[in-house]
Amino acid sequence: MLGSNPYKDLSAALKIEHWKADNALIIDTTELKLTIATESSQITISPQSRSIELYLRDTIQRDNINLSSQGLYLQYQYFSDNGMSFSLSHQSHKYSKDISKAATNPILLFILQPATLSLASGFEKESSAVNISTQLTNGSISFTHKVSISAFDSAKLKSYLIDWQHSVNSDVALNFSIGQSSSDESNTTSEFYNISITYYFY
Repeated sequence: MLGSNPYKDLSAALKIEHWKADNALIIDTTELKLTIATESSQITISPQSRSIELYLRDTIQRDNINLSSQGLYLQYQYFSDNGMSFSLSHQSHKYSKDISKAATNPILLFILQPATLSLASGFEKESSAVNISTQLTNGSISFTHKVSISAFDSAKLKSYLIDWQHSVNSDVALNFSIGQSSSDESNTTSEFYNISITYYFY
């Protein structure tokens, strides 16, 4: 990722990402992030382009399936005088091929790798999120609620996330997240957590 000073009224960042799951799928992403800030709010616009390769079973004698997607992320964030912030965001994706019934298409179920089917179910058609956060003495804590719709099978996924960040010093921050996701269609619920350490280069 390469970007300009994020503390300016207008900032930009270009992100290029290569993601691969062995014998399942490959995703190459290019994303441009533009942020316009005022004293009390900021607006972020982020177009995204992805190329996707879906792996077929080893017994299928043909090339893997290739497709692309175009996405757009929009966010509005408001900062109050007491250290709290509130944000709304929405993201949508359009795919070059119709994958809306891929989870029940008998041909795709037969030719695609099982791992490919599992990971591709995470492709989003659209998602919306609300976030509330507050500043602490040496960090911050936030709550996020997100609802997303799968482009693969139209399943609706709801998730809740609590994120706590603590600044150890001016260069190092400790981050801890815990959350839950659920799907009404499959009647399943899962819990997750993440612990990370961030080092800032100035």
